[in-house]
Amino acid sequence: MYSPSNIWNANETSVQARRINNVKVLSRHGSHNVYGVIPKAMELMIVFVHINVVGLSIPNSYIFKR
Repeated sequence: MYSPSNIWNANETSVQARRINNVKVLSRHGSHNVYGVIPKAMELMIVFVHINVVGLSIPNSYIFKR
């Protein structure tokens, strides 16, 4: 039997995004590559979120596909 801390769930979602200039967006201070969500954009971004049964998480994974 596995302990709860060893049982993980991974979810994915995708959004279309691209780099944009001169537009205000909310991001972490010091970020260099900031993406905004734009309908019908050419770049697909896939986000993976990982969390285990006891509520611990690891950093998200991002995949950018053109």
